[in-house]
Amino acid sequence: MSPADPGCGRIIDNFRLDSLTGLIRAGELDLLTSLARLEEHEFSITSSSSSALSCSTKLRHHLADAALPYPSWAYLAYYKLGIWLIGGAHEQAPAMSLFITDICNIIRSDKPTSPVAFGDPSLASERVWQSVLNLFQEGGDFLYDLEAPSQHSLDHWCTQISAVHRLIARLDPDLSVLMAQLQNLIILSAPGPRSQQAGIAFGGATCFFFRGATLLNASRPISKVQMLELLVHEYAHAELFVLGQEQPLCFNSDEERYPVLIRSDPRPMNGIIHSLYVVGRVVEILKKLLKDGIDGEPDREVTLANAQDMLSKQLNFGRSSLRVVEQHADLTQLGQSVLVKSRKRLAPVDSTQ
Repeated sequence: MSPADPGCGRIIDNFRLDSLTGLIRAGELDLLTSLARLEEHEFSITSSSSSALSCSTKLRHHLADAALPYPSWAYLAYYKLGIWLIGGAHEQAPAMSLFITDICNIIRSDKPTSPVAFGDPSLASERVWQSVLNLFQEGGDFLYDLEAPSQHSLDHWCTQISAVHRLIARLDPDLSVLMAQLQNLIILSAPGPRSQQAGIAFGGATCFFFRGATLLNASRPISKVQMLELLVHEYAHAELFVLGQEQPLCFNSDEERYPVLIRSDPRPMNGIIHSLYVVGRVVEILKKLLKDGIDGEPDREVTLANAQDMLSKQLNFGRSSLRVVEQHADLTQLGQSVLVKSRKRLAPVDSTQ
């Protein structure tokens, strides 16, 4: 990423739609620039350009004709290319060429991209799906394996996601626009056999180097309010990745760990700031839902009751993270902006109207 801009904090203080959209566009331009730099790096470390089959050039040329926002697969490919070239594993060039060809085929295809089932061979090859899983496993605490949910679960989740997207567009049109850019690929999955045997599960996952994509555990049905929380929560991670693409959130070491209510295990400060931000985003949309009253929505009374319960739960999570950040975080300018905005979002309803 490019060096931190001293004015970045001032830009994001307002968290406006135009500011966030500008940062999204800047990140897309940065992807193209970074691919060009990889090409230079490739030629400098290999004996001949043919050994790498000009993978980064091929990907960049395919992106030239791609619509914005760029497909999540392009960011995954860039990351894999960078790791490969920096690692100097030249013997892997044929496999990397096949992988990039697979990615370019996805980019070129006109198939709908969201929601999709994990492992769907009509969308991506097995090696691409395995790369997606490997990427999420790099954090050290993700599942052993994933598989596609049952057709019944897929039908339920696709219906619920559509309903919640319509609800978000009603409650917060700006948020709806941003989610269309930063959560445009929803991958529905379920824990695989090894994970099931170990009793390991997850709710959702979003990654910096798979921008625009979100993995969701669609193995069981959930309510409309639970779906709202899950989608906005995971979107907010992606949004904070964009806000932080030019500078970190804090200077705390990852070795520093603190307990917060939202997680059962102590977390590093960067993760706690993420939890503070995403919970604040969820609280904000839940307040708007309750204030709107959602007249005309199916199961209105149940949805409102569930939203009130979810709001209380999220406020507890958010205030727990807020206390830890206020007491222990060594914040950057961006981190300070996140703290101020999150504190406002977590304020009592009557003080924000």
